[in-house]
Amino acid sequence: MIGTIQAARKSKSGQTLSIQIEGVWYTSKNWELEQAVNRRVIFEPSVQSFPDGGSCTWLNDYVFEDAQTTPAAAAMNQAMAQQPTPPVEAYQQSYSAQQAQTPPAAPQAPVAPNKDAVIGALALCKCCTPGTPEQVFSNFVFLYHKLNGWDSTIPY
Repeated sequence: MIGTIQAARKSKSGQTLSIQIEGVWYTSKNWELEQAVNRRVIFEPSVQSFPDGGSCTWLNDYVFEDAQTTPAAAAMNQAMAQQPTPPVEAYQQSYSAQQAQTPPAAPQAPVAPNKDAVIGALALCKCCTPGTPEQVFSNFVFLYHKLNGWDSTIPY
């Protein structure tokens, strides 16, 4: 969801923050939002139901539309910048060498992708150090092919 923060106030207990976005109130423990009135925010709300039948809507994951960064994201970006670049080139070279050894096949009807391998590769890509779009796609293709050829009878 996208909206402008219209108001922010501490709860009576002082443990949470109430945030009004586009007329709807959300609960958060992200205290930096208290200083973000009149800023546009992109967020994902989640509803928590209580045993008494009540509920509250949480605002936990967000990014400011103008800066595209939160303090947590800035810290993560700084930490990731200090990490060495993974050897993606080695994966690309081994994959390219494997493709060069395989003779081209006759054209065939398209085969539907293995959905489990796609989901697994997408999930594992989130663990990879971000880089250029080409590196990210190369990581996805590499992981997809690994998972697509996975033999669960082999222990590792």
